[in-house]
Amino acid sequence: MKEISENPQTLNKKSLEKELNVVGKNYTYRELRKLWPAHRKKLIEKEIRESGLLNFDQLISFLKEKGAAIDEETRNLVRFAKNNGIKMKTFGRVGSFGCDPNYFYKPSSEKVKEIIENLRNNNNSLPGRKALKEKKREIIKVFNQADKKEETKTSIAEKVAENTGVYTNRKLVRSVLDKEKSKSEVNEKLKKGVFQKN
Repeated sequence: MKEISENPQTLNKKSLEKELNVVGKNYTYRELRKLWPAHRKKLIEKEIRESGLLNFDQLISFLKEKGAAIDEETRNLVRFAKNNGIKMKTFGRVGSFGCDPNYFYKPSSEKVKEIIENLRNNNNSLPGRKALKEKKREIIKVFNQADKKEETKTSIAEKVAENTGVYTNRKLVRSVLDKEKSKSEVNEKLKKGVFQKN
């Protein structure tokens, strides 16, 4: 679809008459410019419908339905979309006030799977916070099942990642064990190293 000019001043009188379908109706240039915002709004709404573009709330709902839950308090959806490769379109303001609304193209099934994976590996997202709790429980489970001097922080992290399907590092293992287990318990189970209490 052709670009919809935000500023009627970029169009001459004949172009406006043709675009507004008022050729021969003797509108002045000023009157034509006043008619332009409403006409442009209809064109934008038509393109949104025909292209299947999603607004802010529709994108959040769509991703939630597909299992990629986003915190509804999130207000920087544009950054989220850019970081996750979701294509966007901005039409510019209709009228003199407000900001330029962003619309989003519906992500493919493959893209949604990728987003879910990214969210699960991000401790600040809803799925990430859920996955973090799961990883912490799994760290304790692997630790409790270990024989004396059998595991390291790295080996526990690797087992937790394999069991949960979510990346886990030794720093998280240390943090969890330092909080949940005594120094003597950790020293007994791990091959090397003793956690120092703060």
